[in-house]
Amino acid sequence: MQLKRERHPNEQTLEAYLVGSLPLREAKRIEEHVLACPECVGASEELERYIRSMRAALDLGKPKLAIARKAPPV
Repeated sequence: MQLKRERHPNEQTLEAYLVGSLPLREAKRIEEHVLACPECVGASEELERYIRSMRAALDLGKPKLAIARKAPPV
């Protein structure tokens, strides 16, 4: 009897899972795999660091005011 070996999710799928943009059914499937696969745990941790750093970099570029105001005409 040969056990069916599930393939690893690709990087795009893993990233979509980490940011919460996968459909629920697919997210559950990916989560089950990641929890049981040390290789995918490592890949997830690396991608999470990347996602955090990109979000931090984007946050630095935000203007301080939410609404830009024009100066009144003189």
